Amino acid sequence: VYFMTDGAFMYAVGSGTDGCLYRYDLDFSGALRLTEQEIFPASVNIDEEYLYFRYGDLSLDNVIWGPGGHELYRVAKDGSKAPEKIA
Repeated sequence: VYFMTDGAFMYAVGSGTDGCLYRYDLDFSGALRLTEQEIFPASVNIDEEYLYFRYGDLSLDNVIWGPGGHELYRVAKDGSKAPEKIA
């Protein structure tokens, strides 16, 4: 599992799950799925409003050479907006 926190919530990608990005309460209850596709966990960054990521899986070759591997997306931390491509 890859996870990070902003002090109010935990954000995680589970290697044994669907590979999507989730938001949890600090005790890992209240799961909210933020993406509908698998993301590359090591690509996740965070700021005050958004999580930034690339789609892909744990295979680095897939992220580098796969379709969309060079595209950067963001999603609102509160789940109020769908993921959007930004670069």
